[in-house]
Amino acid sequence: MIKTLVFTVLTALLVLSISCSSIAPSNKNDHLRTETALNNKNLGRVRWLSDYNTALLKMAEENKPMLVYILGNTGNDVLSVRRNEILSHPLIVEAIESNFIPVAVSPAVAAEHSILSLPGDTKTGTAMSIVGTDGHPKSKNSDDAAWMKHLTGIMLDALQQEGMAAPVYLKLVNEEFNAAEKRESAVITLHCFWSGEVELGIEHGIVYTEPGYIGDKEALYLEFNGSAISYEDILKSSLDLNLINEAFPMNEQQSTAAHGIMPDKKVVDTTADAFVPAPRKASYKRYLSKSIYRFVPMTEKQAIMVNNALFLDEDPSEFLSPRQLQMYRYIKRKQYIEWQSRVHDPDFPAGWQETTSLINSSSRGKIQIQ
Repeated sequence: MIKTLVFTVLTALLVLSISCSSIAPSNKNDHLRTETALNNKNLGRVRWLSDYNTALLKMAEENKPMLVYILGNTGNDVLSVRRNEILSHPLIVEAIESNFIPVAVSPAVAAEHSILSLPGDTKTGTAMSIVGTDGHPKSKNSDDAAWMKHLTGIMLDALQQEGMAAPVYLKLVNEEFNAAEKRESAVITLHCFWSGEVELGIEHGIVYTEPGYIGDKEALYLEFNGSAISYEDILKSSLDLNLINEAFPMNEQQSTAAHGIMPDKKVVDTTADAFVPAPRKASYKRYLSKSIYRFVPMTEKQAIMVNNALFLDEDPSEFLSPRQLQMYRYIKRKQYIEWQSRVHDPDFPAGWQETTSLINSSSRGKIQIQ
């Protein structure tokens, strides 16, 4: 016991010695200015540190890379609204807080620590950077707009460089974010839209599925990233899986592709406006909708993957974040509470806040999920 105590004391003294010798003293006024900026700016729900030296120590203690937000002109404009929206996305907040040391600093502190090598390279004066555990940058310094556009991908790249396992849930969020630039739609009829959601929805690049009808035929509406999967690939997969009955092209390009893959009688060259969504409670994500997981807020791609896992009688936990799994365990224990189904919830962040608030209140504050 005495040896353990001596070792602990010596270790603490060593850390203190390294900290004092390698970290320059904080500028107290600058630290206060950063705290004020954090309180006034739209930086989402991430719990940012406001002192760079504290962040350095935590990075060493937890062996995580640092995500640095450099505060500039983050005024109340379109970019500011978008920034706040992205940095309030529950899974992005969790990924940042669980895998990085988040810190927001002034441009002066960034320059002092050589984080931002080109202070004039941004339009707004704001920038973001990732500093690895070795003290070297793991991302290219970029302005606010570029980071908000590619944040999830940049985070995944940094984790790979650090040799850290990237969470599956973050990969799924990244897949959905990537679809924003080239989001396309498709409609097909098939023998069973539940089978379509389970078997076709898991294709990489498909980020949304919705069952419905065209006349008296079951149909499936899809949204996909045209840069990750083509309309032709979707039709071919549908044929390989023996799912599709007819294709309903939504534009001339899709029509040409469909006629090149399917018999002409299986291609209906009318608008897909005839698609009518199925009753939500009865039809969406059948296997997810019958399980307790339906009460856990998920993104659309997560819901697709969980629905597929449940259909296969497999454990869907790999697709969920630790905070989502914490919700699931609590909900499973408290099934007498009137939980609301979150399947196809139109507002994922709002659903998350409602669910976590109910968990907080029903547990009398004993369980608090960010």
